[in-house]
Amino acid sequence: MENNMKVKYVETALLLSASLMAHAQLSGVVYDMETRMPVAKANIFVNPKGVVTTDYRGRFFIDKSCSSVTVSHVNYENRVLKRSEVRDTVWLLPKLNAVDDVLIIGHKPKIGFDIRHTVVKSASSVPRQPGGFDFFKWFDRNQKRKTGKERERYQNIMKNY
Repeated sequence: MENNMKVKYVETALLLSASLMAHAQLSGVVYDMETRMPVAKANIFVNPKGVVTTDYRGRFFIDKSCSSVTVSHVNYENRVLKRSEVRDTVWLLPKLNAVDDVLIIGHKPKIGFDIRHTVVKSASSVPRQPGGFDFFKWFDRNQKRKTGKERERYQNIMKNY
């Protein structure tokens, strides 16, 4: 009988340790709450001690007993969960990175070309002769207003041309 009792004690001890080990193991997947995609490289801080990182599929496995875990990632809000709250799926909320208002100022592109600009540009490249008639002077906006005598002179030149 004593052998039978010893065997039962050993079996009970093994079952108890197996159940404790099963309780200590914890696994799951970390997902983004908005996109429903797995979160890779999220750090899971195991309290009281230890860190686990999710793989490229967002999966994690904790083989130690713990009282709580903190799930952390750069792009997501931290989440603290008690051991009893941890399920097979952990959802993380993305951080809202607010940007101040942006003011964009632009100018509507001109289609084609500006004839006035082209005439003035070509007039500036033509050498001017002192005292002679300058046709391009008419398009120059920076020129002073012509007096009556100058206008008559230009009209006579245009008639005789």
